[in-house]
Amino acid sequence: MPAELENLQGRVRLLINSIYEKRHSPIPGAILMPALTADLREADGSSDVKALLRSFGFRSFAAFMQDVPDIVFQRQPGSDFLVSPAGTQDITKVFARPVGRIRRDFWRAFIEFPNPDTIRVYDANEDKIVYQPANLSPIGPVIEPVPAEIQLGWRSQFSEETPEAIRAKLLDLLKSGGKNAFNDFARFVREHPEIGWAWNRYLQSTLTGEIERWALANNLRPKVWESSNAIDSKRPNLSKRSEIYGVLDRIPVEELLKLSIPLEWLLAIARDR
Repeated sequence: MPAELENLQGRVRLLINSIYEKRHSPIPGAILMPALTADLREADGSSDVKALLRSFGFRSFAAFMQDVPDIVFQRQPGSDFLVSPAGTQDITKVFARPVGRIRRDFWRAFIEFPNPDTIRVYDANEDKIVYQPANLSPIGPVIEPVPAEIQLGWRSQFSEETPEAIRAKLLDLLKSGGKNAFNDFARFVREHPEIGWAWNRYLQSTLTGEIERWALANNLRPKVWESSNAIDSKRPNLSKRSEIYGVLDRIPVEELLKLSIPLEWLLAIARDR
């Protein structure tokens, strides 16, 4: 391997680690590419990443990233991809998967801890979750809530793949087990919105898998558990804008002028004037 290529791969790994520490979640290629462009320009004045990659025999940025060792590379539906530091395979797969919004009644039925006096049942005729006395025959498929130890396991797995700066803190919060662990973990992610966003996405995707398996086993219609409102899988607007502006500030003006802007967006501005 040419030394120049090895150096470039090392620079990319450092950049991925740096961005991951700030995002607490995998990095889309659409964010990494301009960040790498700005990083190379600042280092040695070069700005044409595509030309540089072609000189090493790579036809695309994705092909190059797929060849970088000691990172996690995950394709997304469409043309983009996600990358993250080594050892974060599970969380990267979760973020690469499209996730629908789980209905509130399904969410509560699967997540809330069980009451020994009631059972949770899906009433297909009314399309809703019903809580029945445990001594009555269920009127539909019974829902078994996800056990507390499994839910704690989800939190532990997520914590294991968070940046090193907060990993020990999260894992320490879970050591006590029981309700204290759930409460302490919830309080921590509320106080750290960037971590909270990543955790909520991870939990939603993981719980979706549980619900899908239950629905399939009970021959229910596809996506019966999904809300009609599409999920907003983006970060809070202010956080996302700040992140984008931070990247744009590092890109030279001549490169910014090459960016394409959706015509629909320009028409919307013209109509508002």
